[in-house]
Amino acid sequence: MQELSNIYNSLSKESINSLFDNYVVITEKLSGSSFSFQSKNGNLNFYKGNRPITLVDRTLMNYYEDAISHIETVSENLNNSLRFCFQYFVNNKPGIIAYDKLPKNKLVLTHILEMSKGDKIVKIKSDINTLKEWANKFDVSFLEPIFEGYMNKNQIKFLNDYLSISNQDKGHIFERSSFVNSIFKTFNPSLKSSMLQEDLNKPIEAIIFSFINENTINKTKLLDPYTVQSVMKRKEEYESFSADINEVILLDILSFIRQRGLLLNQLISSNPNERYIELISKIFNDYVSYNNDIDNIEIDKAKFANGEEFNLNTNLIKNKKTKENIGKSKSHNSLFKIMLGSLRKKRNPNKKGNVMTKDVIKDFNILIDEIHKGINEKPEEFKTFLDFISPKKEIDESTIEDLIIEENVLKINEFINLGKIKI
Repeated sequence: MQELSNIYNSLSKESINSLFDNYVVITEKLSGSSFSFQSKNGNLNFYKGNRPITLVDRTLMNYYEDAISHIETVSENLNNSLRFCFQYFVNNKPGIIAYDKLPKNKLVLTHILEMSKGDKIVKIKSDINTLKEWANKFDVSFLEPIFEGYMNKNQIKFLNDYLSISNQDKGHIFERSSFVNSIFKTFNPSLKSSMLQEDLNKPIEAIIFSFINENTINKTKLLDPYTVQSVMKRKEEYESFSADINEVILLDILSFIRQRGLLLNQLISSNPNERYIELISKIFNDYVSYNNDIDNIEIDKAKFANGEEFNLNTNLIKNKKTKENIGKSKSHNSLFKIMLGSLRKKRNPNKKGNVMTKDVIKDFNILIDEIHKGINEKPEEFKTFLDFISPKKEIDESTIEDLIIEENVLKINEFINLGKIKI
């Protein structure tokens, strides 16, 4: 979604006037995490964007458990073609904004997708009456517009005046006054607070302008200049962490598995996700017995992944010995998480590092192919370890944790690079 300032600077005055003459819906852009669900043949399927949230994802972390648990209690007799999309707030600071309050049951219904049988989007429903009806059914909040209609001359003048100010000057101006207050006062003076802040002097992420004509909907956004400045001042907090130590651990695990073998014929679960967790649990237990120095390993974490919501969900781990080993120390806990998250995800051979060289990545990816093939075969079809040498199928399994961290990093980069975004 493009920043309105960039569009304003790239179009002629006539084009801007034509854009501003359209019907417009103005909403707040919330700094939550995307979450959606759809009922299919009586089963609930959960998603982060278009990516299914699997049993493995839910084991890796507790992040979405509150949302999933709530939806499981309120979703009955649903149309199989509807996918309900939310902003989810695991706490009051899930991203770059600290909010005063949480939405009802931590969920804000933002829109509903009507899906085809082939999982293609047929229609997007976001009108206020539809959102309100379904939000009441699910006992969640819904996204209400700040303004809906045609802008008057004063509102258009406000936008033109605001957009003509440079990004640097906006930062200075809105260090002393509130961007949020200015927007709400101009477009809906009856509102005394934004959706999750107690008053209009608190920052938000952005304001969305949806310009609607007969044929198209043009969505643009205005980032809160105060938030831009705050992120710029603290950008070192969001720098990537060094993962060399984690790669050293993965290299040792790879060597250990090659000596041990995958022993896929020992697995008894039938579901692929359950088989994968069972497999990693067995490998982890054997590795703990093999390596007596795990307590002394300091495992790096991205700063975004340090909250309790990123902790392992041990309730979904069936292996009692694995639970015991995980509980021995933080290093044991982190080690299992690294193994569970990494041994289903192939590495890009073009992104080699100091430890994971091109040859090591090639060997690692062959192992991932062996695991992928093994967990997707039925137990009675199992062969020996040596039968799984030849890779058959390419897979790309970014974890949901990866996607959540990436979502936050992208938001931060967007703020840091404001004014550099190309049209």
